[in-house]
Amino acid sequence: MKNLLSILIVALCFGLLLGGCKKNIKNTNLSEWVDEHDKDKKTFEGLEREGDKFSSQNNLEQAYLLYSKALQLKPKNVDLRVKRGNILFRKKLMEKALVEYQAAEKKEPARRDVNLGLGKVYFAVSDRNLAYQYLQKAQTDGCGYWEADALLGIIHDLRGEPLKGEELFKKAHECAPNNGDILNNLGTSYLLQGRYEDAVDSFLAAIKAGNTKKRVYNNLGLALVKTKHYQDAFEAFKMASDEARAFNNIGHAYYLQQDYKKAIACFEKALTLHPAYYPEAGENLKRAKAALFSKGADEGGPALWNESTQLLLSGN
Repeated sequence: MKNLLSILIVALCFGLLLGGCKKNIKNTNLSEWVDEHDKDKKTFEGLEREGDKFSSQNNLEQAYLLYSKALQLKPKNVDLRVKRGNILFRKKLMEKALVEYQAAEKKEPARRDVNLGLGKVYFAVSDRNLAYQYLQKAQTDGCGYWEADALLGIIHDLRGEPLKGEELFKKAHECAPNNGDILNNLGTSYLLQGRYEDAVDSFLAAIKAGNTKKRVYNNLGLALVKTKHYQDAFEAFKMASDEARAFNNIGHAYYLQQDYKKAIACFEKALTLHPAYYPEAGENLKRAKAALFSKGADEGGPALWNESTQLLLSGN
């Protein structure tokens, strides 16, 4: 009976290890670890470290909260201003991101990450002149700030300077060889220079790198039209939107080649697929028929759906 009682007491002690029978059980190490862990979370370094962890996990709200708590302990810390600005930029809260970057700029105006942040915000809100100024300050010979090169390349393309754009995209590509946005933008520079085969290769490389956005397929379609690979262009335009728009765009290409019969056939097919949804094809059909009748194209020309190359914002 005594043995049974002893067994029950031992069992109870193991079952209630955290609740009872504590006299002979020391939890000093565990207690110290818990105290140190809780203390670490309350320190500046602990809060920042936790914020970094959540940011890397894309838990931006929790990261921002922890950075804000850390900033209360060190209100003049520039690193935290930049990190909060980066999170707000990723959340597309541009005005709030600008406030953070500007607060950091007041303390350390020469910091490249601060200037990169300001440049990205101004680029996102289409203030290209200010974006250009700050992105230039962020540039470096190394790969630490390749985003600045990529965005400056876009600005040069938009300014009608595709040779400079090409140079900057190639520099960024050396640092981020698998970035599909850079490859798309490099293809756009080639397209603007009239180097259509190079443009096709670059857009295909962008898709191979994983950039399967519709605008990349649209750009590929434009380049393929220029190389007169109409069937491949049709497939690319179809990936960019739908079959009706693909027929309209190929019809536009035939129109420019003054092959009005093929243009008419494409526009009619687009209308058959989407008679009410796609009125542009109807207008293009009228132009093509008039051109065929008069044996000459009118000055306006048909509308090409989504003719813009739609440069992508790299690293976003």
